[in-house]
Amino acid sequence: MQTIEYGVFKHTIIEHLNIPASIKELKSGWCTQLNRLESISISPENKYFSVFEGKMIVGKSNPKDDVYDILYYVARDIKSITIPPFIKKINDYAFENCKQLQTVSFSEDCKVEIIGKYAFSDTNIKCISIPKSVKIIDTGAFSKCRNLERIDFSENAALSTIGAKAFKNLSIKTICIPKHVKKICKKAFIYCYALNEITFEKDSELETICEGSFYDSYIKSI
Repeated sequence: MQTIEYGVFKHTIIEHLNIPASIKELKSGWCTQLNRLESISISPENKYFSVFEGKMIVGKSNPKDDVYDILYYVARDIKSITIPPFIKKINDYAFENCKQLQTVSFSEDCKVEIIGKYAFSDTNIKCISIPKSVKIIDTGAFSKCRNLERIDFSENAALSTIGAKAFKNLSIKTICIPKHVKKICKKAFIYCYALNEITFEKDSELETICEGSFYDSYIKSI
């Protein structure tokens, strides 16, 4: 076996997972709804993935490199986390349904460029500061984070794309769109019922606001 496909563990009650040496690929969504997994081990002979600090599965974007720069999965009992400085991508569904997760921070020399699809979906984080390095917040990345009240972006953030339903159903009241954002995708802020103010950084490069981006919000000023 070399690949774990999308949804193979969906709605299971697996609490421990051992990844053997033969596994070369974890497909997008391989861990969706794997909500009880708390203990992870990986064969020391596996050349593609490793366990970091006992709670994270990390992998390589370049199999020939020695750097584990993709965060694939975090154990679902984690309450707070600092994203390691060597991570460039938080993979799809990495934190999905981490119900105990409340605090996410990034190292000062953060290198994260992509926050993947549904990466933090349905967690209980209350606020998050998106680091300057992030270029893409993908589909549903923070969707259904119903306790999320505040999103801060670093000054001169590199963010260029806010994906479809990226911030669906949050409790935010205001949002400031960073200067370099060129596209806000379909339904990006849908069902943000408390959202009443949107601002844009000076000299905004925004080109496209897609259909339903702010549907069912109660915007008073923009």
